Amino acid sequence: MSIPKVLASCMKIEQSIGQIYQYLADLFAKEAAFHQLFSRLAADEQDHALQIKLAGNLQRETVVTGLHLDETKVEELLSQVREMVASLRGTPPTAAEALQMALRLEEEFCQTHLLAAADIRDEKLASMFRALARADKDHLGQLQKFCVAYEKARGVKILPTTP
Repeated sequence: MSIPKVLASCMKIEQSIGQIYQYLADLFAKEAAFHQLFSRLAADEQDHALQIKLAGNLQRETVVTGLHLDETKVEELLSQVREMVASLRGTPPTAAEALQMALRLEEEFCQTHLLAAADIRDEKLASMFRALARADKDHLGQLQKFCVAYEKARGVKILPTTP
């Protein structure tokens, strides 16, 4: 798979995650805190997709010199996200299930972010990808903080117990 194809797949992953978060925002529209959290995450993911699209448009072998991300892994991740989107159309998740899903998404995809996969010569572009990676880590932190408050308020266990 060529670098433009990998970037296109990464963009589709970000768009699909944004769709999942937007679906969850709409699903929990009557719960302001949930709606706000998932709406913000959806907007961030769509912004990430646009930034990756820009990188793809700028990519000319001089900007992105090589990918260290297994192309098969990118396609597996895209397939996994598409399956999540399809499963949401079946039975809507509970609030706790939605939070657990979001945590799994951020944990999984934060580790495979494009920054860890690309050698970028252009410093402005490299800076953009570092910012995207920080945003992904921030999403996980936001979700964990939200889960702690949710657990306290509802008496429901969402976060795994740490030894």
